[in-house]
Amino acid sequence: MSEHLVRTASAVLNLLDEGTGPPVVLMHGWSYDLHLWDQLAPELQRCGLRTVRYDHRGHGESPTTGPYPFDDLVSDLAALIDALSLDRPALCGLSLGGFVGMQYAIEHPGSVPALVLADTCPHPIQQDAEMAATIPAAADGRAVLAAWWDAGHPVADGTSTEAHRLRRDRFMRNDADGLAHAIAACAGRTAVTDLLGQIAAPTLVVCGENDAFFTPALHADLAARIPGAHAVVIPGAGHISCIDQPEEFNSIVTHFLTRSVADCAAHRTALVQPKEK
Repeated sequence: MSEHLVRTASAVLNLLDEGTGPPVVLMHGWSYDLHLWDQLAPELQRCGLRTVRYDHRGHGESPTTGPYPFDDLVSDLAALIDALSLDRPALCGLSLGGFVGMQYAIEHPGSVPALVLADTCPHPIQQDAEMAATIPAAADGRAVLAAWWDAGHPVADGTSTEAHRLRRDRFMRNDADGLAHAIAACAGRTAVTDLLGQIAAPTLVVCGENDAFFTPALHADLAARIPGAHAVVIPGAGHISCIDQPEEFNSIVTHFLTRSVADCAAHRTALVQPKEK
């Protein structure tokens, strides 16, 4: 199936729905789009999972709206799940996508069979506020936006030159105002740190060892606050670990999701089996 726009109760979103089987919703980070998952999605499909990935509003091919509060991004996920009639989808989110996934799991206990939180954080960080205050507007032109990105994004540890170029290219495909509204929403979100204990889903927390935004120590604390969560640090990876070390990232996430979704399905089947007399 090709990419297409879907009008939900909250927004118009560009999505790509592929495969058959239990659904997994994949949510990209700020300044990326659904193609962040071009390598992971086929692996999940080969393992019998249906993948639904979408562009957050103002990213990729999803129209720009805003300004808006962060809760609207969580509402977008809920509305998409409803519009597609997805039955208890697993969630996998990176950075911004992780913000959305963890808040959705908190607000919808029992409705998420598995949760992957990658390179993410349960509270706002100062860098988001700084970017929200300085990112150029669309009216300033593409050259100004490119210069802003170059000045603030030197090649980081764990990031190859090719991965860095890919990040820049993906950044420049987005609408400047859409990016500004999204990062402002992230900067203004309410911390959910003290609510993480309400997440009932089996949870995998993944981070790159060189993530300068959300460190391994932060991820260890995140996992410790979620009952039964398991944390994995990917050697040699930076903030976008699925790009920096795709083979290891995809292997870890695919194994977790296929196992967790299968365990959940078996449990649900057992619950509806008639008891022997």
